[in-house]
Amino acid sequence: MRKTCLTLICTSLLSMAATAAFADDYATDNKASGNCGDKDQYNLFNPTPDNCLRDIAPRFRTTAWNATTLDAGHIQFEAADFIYQNSDRLFSIRHNQVLNSFAPTVSVGLLNNVDFHVTPAFSVISDTYRNSFGGMRWSKNHTTLNMDSVNLASTINLWGNDGGATAFGIMPVMQVPVTGGQWIGGVALPFSVNLPQQFTLSYVPGFYLTTQGATYGQFEHAVVLDEAFTDKVHGFINFTAIVTSRSSQDWWGYAGFGASYQLTRNIEAYASMRFGFEGAYDLAPYAGIAWRF
Repeated sequence: MRKTCLTLICTSLLSMAATAAFADDYATDNKASGNCGDKDQYNLFNPTPDNCLRDIAPRFRTTAWNATTLDAGHIQFEAADFIYQNSDRLFSIRHNQVLNSFAPTVSVGLLNNVDFHVTPAFSVISDTYRNSFGGMRWSKNHTTLNMDSVNLASTINLWGNDGGATAFGIMPVMQVPVTGGQWIGGVALPFSVNLPQQFTLSYVPGFYLTTQGATYGQFEHAVVLDEAFTDKVHGFINFTAIVTSRSSQDWWGYAGFGASYQLTRNIEAYASMRFGFEGAYDLAPYAGIAWRF
């Protein structure tokens, strides 16, 4: 029942976005392409001129993939830190777990509408157990450091890269485990629509196969509503949910809010707080900064 309701909600949001997009073309933004001619002439070895660059778009700002790409011949480095916190109790024993995940990403613009991303993911897991029953009080800590995986992805923009009411792309994605984790491979389909009052609505469904002992399907979808308060400041709310074909596993997801600030044309910082549902961590704040060269 939960899965059906979740699917209906996201489908409705996507339908409203598409209707708004094709009913009235609210935004035709030519500031990146108006005086640059045909940007398809640019590639890794013939970089896009600085005056023709699109707005910087960090990969992890809203945790949903972008439909637009990094300009050809440019490199973007992004340092993002995620902190997942959970707390539960078994009788008098309280267990607190903090998972700190550091995910630096290097993105390279290959063509005007194609880029490539490499993300090694590191984690520090800290488990604390406390017993406060009667006079028997003790505490135990255990910390592990891992390099979990290397994530590879590529964005192929089909339309809307340099303006227009909507943008759509295809993203092949692969997660390669390093320390006995799970293999994940599949595709994400980022779609965004510009709305009145500087709002942008994005919907990103993802379809993956996951292998860890057994192979099963995984469907992930993310919905983001972004508001440009000024040229430099953005605020957003986001919702992400994941369901799998494993009968023993329920859905899980996060909802949250955040903001970003563009320090310069090529540097942007962001932060967000997310709250977990079902099998997810209780809290999952994150922060990051991106540099484009």
